[in-house]
This record gives sequence, structure tokens and C-alpha cells, in this order.
Amino acid sequence: MDLIVDIGNTLIKATFFDNHKIVKKYSFEKLQTKKLVKLFENKYIKKIFISNVGNKIDINKISNSKHVLLFKDNLKMPIELNYKDINKLGKDRIGAMVGARMLYPKHNLLVVDIGTCITMDILTKDGIFLGGRISPGINCRYKSLSSIEKLPLLNFVYSKAMYGNDTESSIHTGIQRSIISEIRDFNSHLLKQFNNLNVVITGGDMNFLLKELKNTIFASEENLVAIGLYEIMKYNNE
Repeated sequence: MDLIVDIGNTLIKATFFDNHKIVKKYSFEKLQTKKLVKLFENKYIKKIFISNVGNKIDINKISNSKHVLLFKDNLKMPIELNYKDINKLGKDRIGAMVGARMLYPKHNLLVVDIGTCITMDILTKDGIFLGGRISPGINCRYKSLSSIEKLPLLNFVYSKAMYGNDTESSIHTGIQRSIISEIRDFNSHLLKQFNNLNVVITGGDMNFLLKELKNTIFASEENLVAIGLYEIMKYNNE
């Protein structure tokens, strides 16, 4: 088996692959590194690939395995990264795009990852990353509004309404409709430039989007980043 570890801003996600298939998944808080060390002790692991976006965890202190490959800037990539400063391109964004291309190799892709932030990245059918967008995620938007005097901090509650008739419902609809409009507008512009465009959705809040994008050609894959990281690991071990 191979172990893919994705250390994000809030969670550590560990995914075991066996012959290209996901066999086990674990997810826990970033501070719970003892759980991660325990997974490293699995005697059936052949290779470990670690992507560390969180930056506050010293991988060298928690893994002494010689089979560990770290996601560093000098790794070879199975896609072309047309970005001004590749070193500043998020590893999770790269992983999601590689995963999307693995699943849909003949399509132009808009890869949407909705979590702490919302990223929307364009990948051509030739495997060229053209660029993308970053905006606040759902929880960030709720927290941002609560910093304004007299506006409450609300927990996310899904709303189908287009507008609200009190402060709470106005916040819910304002945040949620703005995200949907943002994605639909970007997709609409891209459809004028690219034929055969698919929207691929992933991320912790992806279920919110799945309720909304019914009229769009889209696919969802909660393991998209892990699949992409696995492909990057294989690409660098060939």
C-alpha cells in the first residue's frame, strides 16, 4: 500500500492506496500528529507522499521512514503550470488539478475546491494550467460579516431563498447566493472560450454546491486532491 498525507490549514487527511484504488481514509485535526505517526507504523506501507500546506508541522520530526517523499518545488509535474511564481501555487490546488485531469483527461476543466477558501482553476484538455481565482470560503464569509458592528456570527444553514426578510436570513442568502453567482458567472465566461468544459467540484463544503449546480455539466469527487497527489507521487517514482 501507499499512503498519501494531505496536511491542510485545519485538517490532516490520510489516504491509503492499493494498486491505484483507495482502500482506507482518515481525517483528523492538524494538532493530532500522534494519530499520523501511528499510521506511519503500518508495516504494509511501501511509499508515503506528504503534502504540507499548513506549514506548522515539522515532518522530519514525525517521520523517520526512508520511504517518505515530500511535495517540494522541484518535483516533476504531469501538468504544465503556467503561473508567474509556481512556488506560491498551493499544493492542494495542484493536487486537485492533477486529480481532475486523471479522471477527465480529454476535457477542458474548471476545478472548484470549496473549503477554507474557494479556489477555481482552469486546466486545458492539453494539461496546461492557465490560472484561477481564490476567494473566501463559506465560514470565512460568515466570520467576516460578524466583524461588522451589530451583525451576528451565524452558523451555516442552507437556504434556497434568493433574499432574506430579516438580518439572519439576509446574511445566509447574501453569502450563499454570492458564492453560487460567483461560480456560475466564471463558468459562463469560460464556456465562451472553451468547448467541452467540465466543472469538477471537491472540498469540505462541496455538498452545498451539489445542491445548486444541477444545470451545469459537473462532476464531484471528494478524494480529488488525494488522487492527484497519488498521481504526482507515481510520476516522480517512475
